[in-house]
Amino acid sequence: MNIIFTLQNPLIMLKNKMLVALLFAIFAILGSNIEAEAQGQSKLGFGLAYGTDVEEIGLHVRGDFKVGPVASFAPNFSYFFVDGPFKFYTLNGDFHWNFYTSGGMHIYPLVGLNMTFYGFEDINTDTELGLNLGGGIHAPITTNMDIFGEIKTVLGDEIVDQAVVSFGLLFDIGR
Repeated sequence: MNIIFTLQNPLIMLKNKMLVALLFAIFAILGSNIEAEAQGQSKLGFGLAYGTDVEEIGLHVRGDFKVGPVASFAPNFSYFFVDGPFKFYTLNGDFHWNFYTSGGMHIYPLVGLNMTFYGFEDINTDTELGLNLGGGIHAPITTNMDIFGEIKTVLGDEIVDQAVVSFGLLFDIGR
């Protein structure tokens, strides 16, 4: 594992926790507005993710909420199964531009915000911010289920800089 740890003073840790709480509140507000506008165009799902820097597989949970004719908001969370008492997980808010859609299939580039949480179980978790850039595809398997695949790079500090590959299933929750 290629990760460097630093101890932060309590003021910086408090600032990071307040930023996390603010971003969660923004995502919750956006999600409630998006669901109301989408009128049944919402999906929830799960899958696996692999981070190239953490070099581990993780559990991936995501939503996909249509916000316009070709745009969607995709909040997602990945928890990576690292060895020992170390923990590493990410929270992302990505926007997709579905530039190609045909028969329910969507191909999209993405841009978003990444928050990476890492540390040891007995020590406070540190938080780093990053920018997501990538792309992916959703394709229907049945009328209520899609398969997805996505690759993105996270740009940020040394700790969050990595490529993440994810794939899994999405289920319609509002049709």
